[in-house]
Amino acid sequence: MAKSKSEGIDWGHWANLRKVRVYEALALLDGQEPPEDCPDADDESPAYRKRMRLLLDALSNREWFGPLTLNISEPLLHGLNLAELGRWARANGYTLPDEFPCAAAQAGAVQASAITRSVIPWKLWASVPHVQLWQAVALVLNIEPSSLKRSGLAWMAGPGRGPIFEPHSFPSATSRDDFNTALEFAERAANVTGPIHLNTGLAVGMNKREAQVSLREVVAYFIAGDWPGIPLQLVDLLPPSTTAKAGEQPPDALPPIAATRPEPLTTGHIANCFNGLGWDEKGWKKPLADKPKWLQSCVEVEGRRGVRETEWNPVCIGAALHRQKGIAIRTVRARFQAHHLLKPWLELWQDYEAENFDPE
Repeated sequence: MAKSKSEGIDWGHWANLRKVRVYEALALLDGQEPPEDCPDADDESPAYRKRMRLLLDALSNREWFGPLTLNISEPLLHGLNLAELGRWARANGYTLPDEFPCAAAQAGAVQASAITRSVIPWKLWASVPHVQLWQAVALVLNIEPSSLKRSGLAWMAGPGRGPIFEPHSFPSATSRDDFNTALEFAERAANVTGPIHLNTGLAVGMNKREAQVSLREVVAYFIAGDWPGIPLQLVDLLPPSTTAKAGEQPPDALPPIAATRPEPLTTGHIANCFNGLGWDEKGWKKPLADKPKWLQSCVEVEGRRGVRETEWNPVCIGAALHRQKGIAIRTVRARFQAHHLLKPWLELWQDYEAENFDPE
């Protein structure tokens, strides 16, 4: 990465510009006064071209950079905000001189934020009946949830994609990546059948990551998965039998729920499985695509257009069909008993049925 050398750079000039060009940004990151003319990338060193590719790739990430001044014929002439560049560079390991716009201020902000993060009111968090899923994951990673600043550009990710946080509000780029990874695992595990149970009364119509869950269940899930570095204050929330290692469990200990759960079903599979219950197979495609409020908490993994289908929890959908569409419990149960894709879920459906519905 670039060294902290800034002799000969006219910072007063560059700091006052609304936009700088990519080739100028690369020079400033390298501690050099930018040249007057745009260089030919083919004539530059391999290291220069590597830094150029990294920066050009980052420019499309709205967590870091706002709208650019684009130059279609020459990417090195794209215009970008110098303060945004400084934030991105610092988070990616560049050593910036104090004169770099926002670099000194950001260093102070990061230091102050780190102090805030180090003081987590564990007793208060432990006393709350439910927390949002993302808050629980932050605590598992020893991050105070209130220290994470929501991105003003999160709306650009589209509905149901949040929450998205400013990268610089994390202690480090590594902790940001760990948070995103852990949150994705927790989102997959969070549904009405567990191992992280959604508080469905509060989660209807909400993004699953913002749904209300039990902090203890989230902690137990990550302990069972051997996630490293879980704070002792969270481990102490659970009884010893829950936190014991696999080899130390008593003989009658139940295996982790996650180990026996079937794979979620794709949109196409769900339409086939519940054909005739509410809609025919073709008719199911519309509610599954639109994701109305009564179906949103049934999503296990969000799909991406042209990449992968949305994946669903069929037990949740069966329960929603009864509650929202009046389909008889015995009819839903029969479908789990008969359809080959639903048979692996039958035991979970029977458990859920016994706990939540009166016998028919």
